[in-house]
Amino acid sequence: MASGLSGKLILSLLLSCVLRAVEAQEMGDSELIDMAAKMTPGQSTVRGNTKLTLNQRNAGTEDAQGWFLAHSARGGFSVRVPGPVNDETMVTKGNGSQVEVNMLNTRTPSAKFLVFCTKESGHEFSSDEVRRLVAAIGGTAKNFKSQPFGSGSRSGLEYSGVDRTGTFFAGRMFLLHNQLCQFLIGSHADAQEITPEIRAALESFQAAM
Repeated sequence: MASGLSGKLILSLLLSCVLRAVEAQEMGDSELIDMAAKMTPGQSTVRGNTKLTLNQRNAGTEDAQGWFLAHSARGGFSVRVPGPVNDETMVTKGNGSQVEVNMLNTRTPSAKFLVFCTKESGHEFSSDEVRRLVAAIGGTAKNFKSQPFGSGSRSGLEYSGVDRTGTFFAGRMFLLHNQLCQFLIGSHADAQEITPEIRAALESFQAAM
């Protein structure tokens, strides 16, 4: 089981922040993540016991298809997405524990892409936590479905559904070493299934060697 600190933080991210991030026209984020829009790379802001740092802005190497290969500065992973990314780290301390969340995010006119990996000092996430968190996401969605996936050495749950605004979303949740990772994509288009663009992004996740 996760500690009280990590459980509250992760559920808050998934159910209060991440699910709002896939809404069709008002893709709202948490107040802390919104603050990153006003920051310069290397700058941090603190609220309560949480510190948010903007590591990189508009980062990534563009390829011939106009997609960007971006590496998390502190998370040990990379993704390929159709836009330059912001790279952020959020650290929350409390009750003798520390939770670190490393995020890459970008948006296009038709979709928003968010990937983050979470680690907690003294805690190793489990497959049971993956199942419970995906079930919690499904409890807020329509036409929700999930299934196991495997990609290289990684395995977890792939899921999709329609949020309360009618926006289609798809994602993957899985374990990476001692981290719990989530790749979430919300589509403004009239998608009702995982499109080739969404599939290409989901498949692009790579752990640093």
